[in-house]
Amino acid sequence: MNIFFSIVIPVYNRPDEVAELLESLSKQTDKGFEVLVIEDGSSVPCEEVCKPYEKQLDLHYYFKPNSGRSETRNYGIARATGDWFIIYDSDVIVPPQYIATVRAELAKQPEVAASITPRALRSARMATRVSGAPSQRSSTSAGRTRNFSPILFN
Repeated sequence: MNIFFSIVIPVYNRPDEVAELLESLSKQTDKGFEVLVIEDGSSVPCEEVCKPYEKQLDLHYYFKPNSGRSETRNYGIARATGDWFIIYDSDVIVPPQYIATVRAELAKQPEVAASITPRALRSARMATRVSGAPSQRSSTSAGRTRNFSPILFN
C-alpha cells in the first residue's frame, strides 16, 4: 500500500517549537510525507527556522493573515497533496518510527484505508457538487472514523 501523508502544522509565534518538530520529522524512518507549515499571521515568524529543513523534507511554508487555528488548518489541508492528513500542533515532537507505524496500522485495515482517504472524500464531495446533490460532511477529521481506532504513541 503506497500512501502519501500530508503533515499540516498551524503555527502562531512559535519558531523554537517548530524547529524541534521539524528536527523530529527529519529523523523519520519513513519519508513518504510532505510538511506544510502554515504561519497564522505571527509577529515572530518561523520562516528562517524552516529553511534549513527544505533539503531534508518535502517542506512547504505559507504565511497568511491571522484567522485562528481552524481556518489555518483548513488553509493547509486545501494545499496538501497527500492521501491522508496529519495535523500537529507546533509543540509536538514525534518519535522516528511514527509515520512508519501509522502506515503499518493503515495497511492492517485496507478496507478502511481504501474507503475513507481524504482524497476519496474530496472526490466524492466534488462529484456531489457537480451533480447538484447536497454535500455531506465526513467524519474523518484527525484521521478518525467510526471504524478506525486512533493509536497513541508515547
